[in-house]
Amino acid sequence: MDIDNFWRLTENIDQGALGSGDEALAVAPLIAALAKLSCKKIRAYEERLCQLLYNLDGENFAAHAGESGESDDGFLYARCHVVAKGRDNYQMVLSNPENMPRTLDQWCEPLLTVAAEAWAQKTGHSPEDWDFAASVCYETGSNLAQWPSLPAQDPAETDPFIEEKFDRAVARAGHAFRKGEYGNVVKLLARHSARLSHKQRRMLDEASARMRETDKP
Repeated sequence: MDIDNFWRLTENIDQGALGSGDEALAVAPLIAALAKLSCKKIRAYEERLCQLLYNLDGENFAAHAGESGESDDGFLYARCHVVAKGRDNYQMVLSNPENMPRTLDQWCEPLLTVAAEAWAQKTGHSPEDWDFAASVCYETGSNLAQWPSLPAQDPAETDPFIEEKFDRAVARAGHAFRKGEYGNVVKLLARHSARLSHKQRRMLDEASARMRETDKP
């Protein structure tokens, strides 16, 4: 999907709802617009979104994000807000990190799941079955070139088969989660914790929580 089409679709976000803090209501029109597209185009939208969030993933942007810049998730949600505000706002922030949103009410977490929700509406599947993997990871700290203070990459990450192993672990974890095998989910995903997407991390957290509930006397 070219960048112009991406921003035309993103213009469906309800800016009034976004400004009032109702993030789910704000992205609802975007989900409806995406659901009218082919599955291929929905995936293309997600790929472009991930790239834009990745471009904002850096120490300089986090340093100007106020309290949001003090946590991985908060900084991610602030970056989502930058995209949700539209093309002009995104370009303004990208060119000058000092324009990053600085308050905790300037988030748009639901933007991370618009493609999955649209795909689910399109196919009749559950959003949890969405398994698209973008070419870049938008999680905070993934864009190593923009985080010079982070420690050097773990030698294990140079394993030529790391991507294949990671993809296989995620696929197996998803299957185990649907079967209620939460211990297996934790075993499969915990070793890859630094590489997990927002959705995969939520699956790991939920599996861990359900394990703790099971262990209670």
